[in-house]
Amino acid sequence: MNTILSTLTVIIRRGSGRYESASITDEAYDVALRKIAEQAFAILSERGARETALRGLMMLEDEEIFNAGTGSKLQQDGKARMSEAFMDGSTGRLGAVINVENIPHPVELAYQISQLGASPFQEVSPESSKEEDLWQRSSRSEDRESSPAPSPRLVVLSSLDQPPFSPIRSGPKAASKPSRQ
Repeated sequence: MNTILSTLTVIIRRGSGRYESASITDEAYDVALRKIAEQAFAILSERGARETALRGLMMLEDEEIFNAGTGSKLQQDGKARMSEAFMDGSTGRLGAVINVENIPHPVELAYQISQLGASPFQEVSPESSKEEDLWQRSSRSEDRESSPAPSPRLVVLSSLDQPPFSPIRSGPKAASKPSRQ
């Protein structure tokens, strides 16, 4: 009779980039990661992998030294825009957000989308379809450089709406349906 040993493991990666601040040392990263890993392991022992992944990512988003959530780097216009995805391999459910602003836990929104689908979260663009059509036509003309592109908006993906994916497109040039190869 074969015995399979089950070992619970939490793996956290801080990412490849780092802030330019001299006050954030490798030791500070290590201390924060160790604290999060220990807390995530306690969740894993009690609640399972799905809850561990969600809560662990939320803890990373709460740490100002990581480029996520609260610590997100600002873009040139001074705003933090965040992207996040959550996929449950056991159910195949996926939720993702791109360019969200002013929320502390983008992963929580991605998780909710994976559970509820994208339709409840769909935003209506402040620009009408008529304005978008005009912009598209002008972008094909000689005035292309003088025509400002509309700003990016929320893009939401969910595996619940239409298999395999159903992107909700809320702004010009938003994500299109991924090809399956």
